[in-house]
Amino acid sequence: MKQLLTFLIIFGNLFALSAQNTFEKGSYVDKDGNQISGLILDIDWLNNPTAIIFKPSLDGQEKEIRMDQMQGFEITGVSRYERHTVQVDRSSDEIDALGTLRAPEFQEETAILQIIADGAATLYEYSNNSLFRYFYKTESQALEPLIYKRYTLGDSNIKANNRFQQQLTYLTCDNGKLPRTKNIRYRKGALVQFFNAYNECNDNRIDGLSKSKQKTKVYGKLFGGLTSSSTATLVRNTLTEFPNEVSSTVGFEVEGVLPFNNNKWSFFAGMNSLNYKGEAEVKSPYGDIIRGTRMVDFAAINMSLGARHYMFITPEQKVFINVSYGFELTSSFDVKSTISTSDELSVTIPAASIELGIGYAYKRISLEARYIFQRDHLSQTFVSNSSEYTAIMLTLGYNFLLF
Repeated sequence: MKQLLTFLIIFGNLFALSAQNTFEKGSYVDKDGNQISGLILDIDWLNNPTAIIFKPSLDGQEKEIRMDQMQGFEITGVSRYERHTVQVDRSSDEIDALGTLRAPEFQEETAILQIIADGAATLYEYSNNSLFRYFYKTESQALEPLIYKRYTLGDSNIKANNRFQQQLTYLTCDNGKLPRTKNIRYRKGALVQFFNAYNECNDNRIDGLSKSKQKTKVYGKLFGGLTSSSTATLVRNTLTEFPNEVSSTVGFEVEGVLPFNNNKWSFFAGMNSLNYKGEAEVKSPYGDIIRGTRMVDFAAINMSLGARHYMFITPEQKVFINVSYGFELTSSFDVKSTISTSDELSVTIPAASIELGIGYAYKRISLEARYIFQRDHLSQTFVSNSSEYTAIMLTLGYNFLLF
């Protein structure tokens, strides 16, 4: 219990820390059209921002610039945003929630749209949770939505309104060949590729939007370390608390770092070994008379599926916290006794529990402490019996890029 309390205090303190974002050179245009240069806090927004944190210099005072106070902003060489009032199709794209109307279901909204391709034609992205919509304008045409909508005819037959492909046919070029519009999907990467090709064809492509090209990076990690674990068993109404024991663990993890919020979020899946061997004296419930000894021998292959959040100290150093669901792929939990063979149990049904971890990473090297919450191996087959296994893992890992 003391180990758990200490772990949760450390975990809570780290979770309370603000994520380390950095101020980058940039500017915003106020509502009167004046460009104000300075530094902008780069959050690498997943959704369209509604405000920014700005300061005129490194030592200047921070202030919040709300959406209604600006026409747009730019983080130099990284990203650009403009405020527009647009018609947003709010219809769902989820299969079980598709409507029967072919036409878009527009709602007027004012939003700060991200520019993801620029030049003779400009492509904008609207993102709000899981809703993504795209807009474009040219030198001769005002901003308008690229129309795409999936709908159903009332049965399992799903149709798609691909009018955006027809809209793209209006973008022509005399100096080269553009991709065939009927083969273009309503996806960010495909649309960016088309607009970049159009702007290059017209010798008017504007770069400096590198973050729009980021992709999820997948890393592998080999790790090994020590596990400090303990258990208690209730067998035939006799509770036995076993001492804390230290054993070794090895494992492998695959982690996908998501391409937003400055690479601070990831999902991971990993496997590692768990082991425990211990023995304890069993005393009479009527006094301190020692009746005999019980032994526990536990071994498992543990699978963890979870999410991780990074907090950067420097570009090469970061602290992270993660939560995962751990479940045993294979497991054996054996209880032996010198008192009676009727006290002996052998269970091979895997158990599962929540896991919480904190760690520190420097370049490719990482150090992590992970707490495995209580797992009960005995009650699954023996109603009157139970066990409590908990552990803290301390591991050293080496990361490498998979793709």
